[in-house]
Amino acid sequence: MGKKKDINEPCIKCNNTDFNIFNYRDKKGKQRSTRRCNVCQRKLVKETTTRYLRKKYTGFTPEMYEAKLIEQDYSCAICKVHVSETTKALAADHNHETKQARGLLCVRCNVLLGYAKDNTDILAQAILYLEKYKE
Repeated sequence: MGKKKDINEPCIKCNNTDFNIFNYRDKKGKQRSTRRCNVCQRKLVKETTTRYLRKKYTGFTPEMYEAKLIEQDYSCAICKVHVSETTKALAADHNHETKQARGLLCVRCNVLLGYAKDNTDILAQAILYLEKYKE
C-alpha cells in the first residue's frame, strides 16, 4: 500500500519515525503521497469522513453508517450484493431534496437511482421495458 519512508522523515503530525509513506490519487488523478504515520492517517480519514457525511447528509455520522451496515447485513439495500464482493464501500444513499440518508447502496444501484433521478415512474417504465424484451 505504501512505500517505506526515507530515514529521518518523521510524521508531519506526531513526529513518529516508524511508518510508511502512503500513496494516493488527488481529485485531479495526480499521484500524491503523505508523510503521516498509520495512526495519524487513520485519524485524518475518520475526521474527514465525519465532516463529509455531516455536511452532505443531515446528521449522518460514521456510527450511523456502521449501524446501517449491520442492519443491512453488510449488503446493498437493493441488489443485496455483499461488501466483500464490491471494490468500493457502499454509498450512503440520500433523498436529494431533504438530504436525509435512506440506506447503503453499491455503486451500480446508487448510479441507477441517480440516473433515474429518483423518479419511480422512470424506474417502472424501465421494468416494463425489460419485461417486454425478456426471453
